Amino acid sequence: MEVMKRHRWTVVLIAIGLFFLIFIGSALTTRFQKDKTYSKAIELIEDGDYETAIEQLKTIGLYQDAKRYIAYAQALQLESEGKYKEAADIFRSLEGFVDSTNRAESIEARLKQEEQTERIYEQATEAYSDGDYFKAYQLLAEINEYKNSAALLKDSIVKANRLSRSHTISAGIQCSAGVTDRGTVLFSGRNFIGESEIQKWSDIVSVSASNEILAGLRGDGSVVIAKRKLHYSYRIDVSEWNDIIDVAVGEQYIVGLRADGTLTAQGIDGYGETDIDEWTDIVQIDTGWQHTVGLDSTGVVHIAGFRAEELLNEIADKQDEWTNVVSISTGGSSGRSTLGKGHIVGLRSDGTVVAVGDNSFGQCNVEEWRDIIAISAGDYHTVGLKSDGTVVTTQSESELPKTCEIIRDWVDVTAISAGYGYTLALKSDGTVQAAGFDQDGQSDVTDWTKVLTRGEWQIPFITTKSE
Repeated sequence: MEVMKRHRWTVVLIAIGLFFLIFIGSALTTRFQKDKTYSKAIELIEDGDYETAIEQLKTIGLYQDAKRYIAYAQALQLESEGKYKEAADIFRSLEGFVDSTNRAESIEARLKQEEQTERIYEQATEAYSDGDYFKAYQLLAEINEYKNSAALLKDSIVKANRLSRSHTISAGIQCSAGVTDRGTVLFSGRNFIGESEIQKWSDIVSVSASNEILAGLRGDGSVVIAKRKLHYSYRIDVSEWNDIIDVAVGEQYIVGLRADGTLTAQGIDGYGETDIDEWTDIVQIDTGWQHTVGLDSTGVVHIAGFRAEELLNEIADKQDEWTNVVSISTGGSSGRSTLGKGHIVGLRSDGTVVAVGDNSFGQCNVEEWRDIIAISAGDYHTVGLKSDGTVVTTQSESELPKTCEIIRDWVDVTAISAGYGYTLALKSDGTVQAAGFDQDGQSDVTDWTKVLTRGEWQIPFITTKSE
């Protein structure tokens, strides 16, 4: 009997032992499986498969820190979807877990940067809408990859450069033109064929007048012209011109500067004045009677046409003076001139001026000029605009006392244009003054008002080589 009892207890103990062994084995198996699931889920998180990781972590409940990893994976998924605010909030709630704190700080910094970028974008689009293209360019250059900033930046550069090179007054040989603040054109002097059409021009931002042609540059980069009809007139058709940022007219020819720094030209080519096809990286142009001058972004002057080689050699001989040139102007060589020559003037970045070419009337006597911000070369003279709004001229006090006295008394001037023996000056109030020749009424500008003041557009030319 005792033996049987002992056997029963032995069986019970064995059964209990087996139960515990099975229980422990099962627990170990479960733990092993959870460990495996847990490790796999972390690998999935590291691989970016957050959704699968979350599903697997949910199957192991509260095992270890599965719950926190679920939240961590959810935050990572939200971040990958661009829902940065929600992701940052979760990372903040997991502070100290894995790299949650660093991620929260990184996202918050990114959100702050995006808010700043959006503010800049809004300011840029507002500036663009207001026509302040240079300001828009400056702002958009900071956020080039944001939304449609790249396209808007490119357009702002073109429009800013078009305005930076605009001439809202232009003194020709027998006529004058001005651009109003409504984009229309004022005209005085000798009539052109199609003068009635000039009054219909709209959206004009710049004009260029010569003896035979008046050209208007529109805000969209297209060009319109009016001209005198002479028996030797050359056919000029600019109807297909576009993307133009500067225009200049000479004797029976016209040159346009494209936004990419290349040139296009039409009209007479008696001296090679339109041989400009190979010029590149040009930032400014001007024309004389039958010669074309261009300034490139490095400050090098290019010349084509009448006396081009002679003028280039003269600049080369004075290369130490022709440095840091930021603006150019050319005049002379008028067919009406008894000399038929011409001169070129360059404005340097320090406000000094250099000149080469015909100096028969002292038009190149600019070496003593200082504090100059704009220049204009006429047929027989050169004028300079000083930073204080006054004007200097090379014209002789002894020969032209009245003209020089008038110019000397000018104040509050924002733009100048020298023509054939006369000068126009635009004041900050939108009125225009004139001094010099007036045989064809070209100086009759006393009733001009609301001419667009160039002061609003005195902005640097934006070079796009690195854009």
